[in-house]
Amino acid sequence: MTRNLYTTLFYPTWMHIQKGCSVIARQVLSLDKENSPKTIVAIGPDGFVPGVIISNILDIPLFGINYRSQVAAHPFIDGIERKEYQVINGMLTEDLENNPSILLVDAIVNSGHTMDEMFERYESLDHKVYGASLYIREGSVFFPTMYWNKILKEDPDVEFPWKI
Repeated sequence: MTRNLYTTLFYPTWMHIQKGCSVIARQVLSLDKENSPKTIVAIGPDGFVPGVIISNILDIPLFGINYRSQVAAHPFIDGIERKEYQVINGMLTEDLENNPSILLVDAIVNSGHTMDEMFERYESLDHKVYGASLYIREGSVFFPTMYWNKILKEDPDVEFPWKI
């Protein structure tokens, strides 16, 4: 049986995305200044757009990295074969040496494995790490510090407007 993509996917609008990024930016601003993130690391490809928006709102530097946990890789979501992303061994460690506190940003935390692995990686390098995501799927193994909306396990997959 083939899936009807119009009923099995949720399509947030650009207005949803902007609102979610504003909510996350306000959550960051509510942190005490000493420990607040000084750099954003956007997890791509989906986290690049919210990373840029949040970086612009907060006026803090942004780095991007394409990374997906091998545990979380779903090459056949919604019937479309997707490529696996290469693991980048350095993971921007040299660029972040002088930034003790970072905000990891992704558009959605489905399984939580990617965010969890990146969080552990940067925490092991003595960074103060915060996680942020527009959407969090119930049952995720990782729950980011900041988020906009929770979605249920049985809710449709989220298809962002930049995925064409």
